[in-house]
Amino acid sequence: MRTWDEAKQIFRENIGKVHPLMAETFDILDKVSIRMESAELMEGNWASYQPPKIKSHYQWSDFFENGRIIIRIDKNVMKSDQAILGIIAHELYELNAIRNKIGTNSIPAAALQRFINDVHSAAIDLQNRAVQQL
Repeated sequence: MRTWDEAKQIFRENIGKVHPLMAETFDILDKVSIRMESAELMEGNWASYQPPKIKSHYQWSDFFENGRIIIRIDKNVMKSDQAILGIIAHELYELNAIRNKIGTNSIPAAALQRFINDVHSAAIDLQNRAVQQL
């Protein structure tokens, strides 16, 4: 079972081989805290994030809680370096896309969800490439 610090190091050392531009997500990674959850609580998801408060419009700052972005992760992910790299890549890809989309503006909640749905398939592709890298 890897620690979060070990997981971040695995990501930093390997993501450039998969997608060199993902280095731009390192600043997001430094602001992420994880909550390890049981598979049952994750309800079939390996990881998830969401703004801490439900709103009608979101700004990038709304994804932070006490200066941190909280990502819930199935604790089984931390048993595999491949899973760690793939799942972190997936979540950070989406979060970086959200940050780039919103910028200093805001976005309606429904439009944000549509956007996340749109980038999800690209995040899955990156996740799969990352898993194959290790």
